[in-house]
Amino acid sequence: MHWKQPDVIFACSLSDFFHQDADPWRDRAWQVIRRTPQHRYHILTKRISRVLSNPEKCLPPDWDDEWDQAYRHVWLGVTVETPQYYWRMDRLNRIKTTLRFISCEPLLEPLPDLKKHGLGSSIFWTFCGGESDTRDPRPKGGVPKQWFEEIRDQCDSVKVPFHFLQTGGTQRCTCGCYSRYGCRQLSGRWYQQYPMPTLIAEGPKYGKRQRKRVLKVLKNNNVDTYKIPVQTEQRRGVQGQTDRILLLNQISNKTVSNLQAQLGNTALRLETWPYMPP
Repeated sequence: MHWKQPDVIFACSLSDFFHQDADPWRDRAWQVIRRTPQHRYHILTKRISRVLSNPEKCLPPDWDDEWDQAYRHVWLGVTVETPQYYWRMDRLNRIKTTLRFISCEPLLEPLPDLKKHGLGSSIFWTFCGGESDTRDPRPKGGVPKQWFEEIRDQCDSVKVPFHFLQTGGTQRCTCGCYSRYGCRQLSGRWYQQYPMPTLIAEGPKYGKRQRKRVLKVLKNNNVDTYKIPVQTEQRRGVQGQTDRILLLNQISNKTVSNLQAQLGNTALRLETWPYMPP
């Protein structure tokens, strides 16, 4: 309630917002969400059937009338670990919301048919990763790289942003990507894509000092960003970083050129997607 700068909030990231144990306090949570439209709320669930069968318990009473106004800053998603759970996508598609997304984490089996269940037509963001932080992560022997690449390629074919978390496992990555559980890179590159306007800043000597300057120039030019503007791509021992700065509103390429002229050696480019929620 007291956070003034817009932020991206993953509600119940270690639990489930629609779990029955949350029934006593969920209405109060919806009231806070309704009163803080400056933030983006991501709500991920495995209990999408409960939302459909008990909307009076899971959703606010004015959801059907206000989902695209009072709750336009709420994104709903489901977890899809194996083809056995494609049905969660089908049921998610029956709920009105500004943006639907899926989490393929932990990825336990190949998912070749995401497009048949709404990817690119009603679902517009995907993130995935391998199981981590366990002594015996599944599947045995680790997730084959081809499983991740298959999901990435499906997203690419329908121009849906793809966010790759990590390969998973129990070993810290040795490439220097700061991941504790496998590698944060896929096929030698980073995928940290969001369904919102993203300003990508990079350079051979880009670092904390340049980041402060970029954010200051954006503020001086009335370009609003989220509080967590930086999704950083960096590796130990390698000079230069890449920041992905999430923007509140779309800006033109002309604006990007004007910002570039003020920043000198820092290169800027704008990343957008066919569908981005208001």
